[in-house]
Amino acid sequence: MADAPVASSPVAIPNVFANLGVGFLGVIASSIVYGITCIQTFQYYHSRRSKSDHASLRYLVLILWILDSVHESFAIQMFYFYLVENFDNPSAGDVALWSLPACILVNGFIQLSVKTYYIMRIWRFSRNPYLVALCSVLNVVRFGLNMYYPARFFSLMPTGGTRSEIENKLQVFGTTGLGLEALTGALISATGVYEMLKRRGSVRRSNDIIVRMVIITVATGTLSALFVTANFITYLAAPKTLYVLFFNFLIGKMDINALLTSLNGRKYIVGDRTNPISLSEISDLASSRGHTASLGAAGELAETRSKPVVCKVDIERAYSEM
Repeated sequence: MADAPVASSPVAIPNVFANLGVGFLGVIASSIVYGITCIQTFQYYHSRRSKSDHASLRYLVLILWILDSVHESFAIQMFYFYLVENFDNPSAGDVALWSLPACILVNGFIQLSVKTYYIMRIWRFSRNPYLVALCSVLNVVRFGLNMYYPARFFSLMPTGGTRSEIENKLQVFGTTGLGLEALTGALISATGVYEMLKRRGSVRRSNDIIVRMVIITVATGTLSALFVTANFITYLAAPKTLYVLFFNFLIGKMDINALLTSLNGRKYIVGDRTNPISLSEISDLASSRGHTASLGAAGELAETRSKPVVCKVDIERAYSEM
């Protein structure tokens, strides 16, 4: 009598392959955000304000869109290799693929460009060389680490090491880079809000502009900071897995959309620039300084004490000309 067939034991799927699903969700989420980037870029170039922007700003938006497109193509290529070309090969989930460090490389250039733009905005508001120098140094050091990590990754690929083995060797640099990214972003956002609030005065319209600027800065900056922090924590908790890619794919796109939101929101922030400051506002300013609130005194104050009005013009120019 023939022996009964022995039931084969199920093949154990490596954990590094099982967590590809989380990274794939990151590709889906980044594709959605990339679509928003395309819409915002289209909206910027079709706005009236973009026609009067400096050429360097228009080129910056174009370069960021190109970099984001390249980043998205690398992310798609990575998971096409893992999930389509090697759908029946679980061990391929630990292959050191070139598109992984390439994504980090492109992200580094995106974050350098966006943060440099924000640092220039801080300079226009504060004219504080020490503060700007601190932000710039952190930005450059962070960029250097973002360049070293993928460069070192590429150099280790010919040795035949797996992705997890290479990342284990580079974990210190990855952790330091992500930590500096979180610190730099928080410092730039906090500094920008602080410098804007310092410009508040007694002219209602200037204060309204500043409040709107702060709202947009906090809203967009907080969202970017949350993803950077989540990316940092995930990398610390599971550096050898692909869970971190869910957030890493979105960091650069969040920065680009934060910048585009600030540019496309200038009409809302600045408001109607043809509407002059009313005499009632000048009268309120005079009363707050202990002067007579009569129409004549208010008119004299508008001519002799024009600093608040200049502040208003400077705020509009500093924001609308970026």
